[in-house]
Amino acid sequence: MVRPGRCLARIEVGPLTRTEAVTWLGTEQGVGREGATLAELYALRRGTTPTSVPGAREGADAGLYL
Repeated sequence: MVRPGRCLARIEVGPLTRTEAVTWLGTEQGVGREGATLAELYALRRGTTPTSVPGAREGADAGLYL
């Protein structure tokens, strides 16, 4: 539940290009041809796999103050 008067925004950031991802990570190891998301890069840095997030549900934005 969101209290009235609050402003929410759903901001999505797409994947970085391969060049951007390699520059951010500092190595090409693990970076795919298509680049990588920040979650994937942080996971590579930690030596783990990225956590998956369920997709948005139909009508999930209903009732939000945007």
